[in-house]
Order: sequence, then C-alpha cells, then structure tokens
Amino acid sequence: KVFMIDAPFLFRAFYNLVYPFIDNDTKQKIVFVTGDKEKEEKLGNMISKDQSMLFMQPGGEMDTDLDMKAYLYETPFDFTCEEERNE
Repeated sequence: KVFMIDAPFLFRAFYNLVYPFIDNDTKQKIVFVTGDKEKEEKLGNMISKDQSMLFMQPGGEMDTDLDMKAYLYETPFDFTCEEERNE
C-alpha cells in the first residue's frame, strides 16, 4: 500500500479527477491519511514511534531531518536511514 500523508488539496483534487480511470486493484493500494487520529489508526500498528517522524504520527521520536540527496544517491540499498546515521 501507498500512504499519502497530509496530501495537499491540489493533489487530492487531481487524484479525484483521474480516479475513475485508475484500475480497481490500484485504487485499493492508495490510502490517504489526514490528521493525527487517522495517522494513529492507520500507521500506528505498522511503524513504531521510534522509527517515525512527527509528521508521520503523533509522538514520533525520529527527529533527524532526512537528507534526500544522501538517502537516494549515497546510501547503499541494503542500509536504512537509521543505519546510515549511526555509522
């Protein structure tokens, strides 16, 4: 599944325009999550609080900003962001 966390209004409007053309199997894999209550319900049992940032769920303990350039281009695929940071 793909979780769209706090997606902007314009993205959701575009998604609603193309929604009728998306395959039913794909529709079931896309989940929009907005607000702390929904984040806790839908993501709480999948991601522990020590591995999530505050925007992902209330009480998220991972406070280090993610450097996307380093994560995408410099981190080997068999490492996670947390492992890279601890080296």
